[in-house]
Amino acid sequence: MPTIFGENEADIVALIDYNLNGEKEPTAIELPNGIDDNVDYAPNVFLQASIGVFEAKEVKVRFAPKIMYGRVEKQLYGFGLQYEFSKWFSKEKTFPIYMSVLVGYTKFNGFYDVKESGKQDENQGIDTKINTWNFVVIGSTKFEKLNFYAGLAYLTAKADTKFDGVYQLEEEYAAFQDLVNNFSVENNNSGISGTFGANYKLSNIVFNLSYNIQEFSNVTFGVGYFL
Repeated sequence: MPTIFGENEADIVALIDYNLNGEKEPTAIELPNGIDDNVDYAPNVFLQASIGVFEAKEVKVRFAPKIMYGRVEKQLYGFGLQYEFSKWFSKEKTFPIYMSVLVGYTKFNGFYDVKESGKQDENQGIDTKINTWNFVVIGSTKFEKLNFYAGLAYLTAKADTKFDGVYQLEEEYAAFQDLVNNFSVENNNSGISGTFGANYKLSNIVFNLSYNIQEFSNVTFGVGYFL
């Protein structure tokens, strides 16, 4: 079954047993697609804030409100803790590279409206919830204005996808019934990714550009302000 942005390469049919006059009757339905497989990118905007707590420690939070993008509704939030361990190598501030570790959690909620045929229901669609944990080692230069950084991350994710709403099932020469919230798929995945990027500091404003290398690569651009 596809995710919100996916599409079935071939028709996927689910066989369902339901009770008809006290007897089990099988029926088949074709599972709907996501948007399509021609979607090469999916823009996402979120706010992120970092707060220094204690020595060499930083708390990060990120948040994207619930917004609509075409037929997709999505929301994102997360948090993280970063710790710089460069001082382990040298107690002098002249050490040329910052080294740190980051542990982060992100929650993504998405809903795709699939109302195209059959019985129409206000909440009919594909509902996806993704929980992600990141464990990252980061190295960066520490010049005054322009800096470069790179990171190596291990990611683990769990996705729960289900159908919401009421669906009408039909079978030739047989009765049909409405099925409510009866389909769900759980996926677990993990892997390694790499990131490299640069940031430029202009007074209290910093501009950041990074590229993440993984199965589904992404580019991130950000503007930050230091208090």
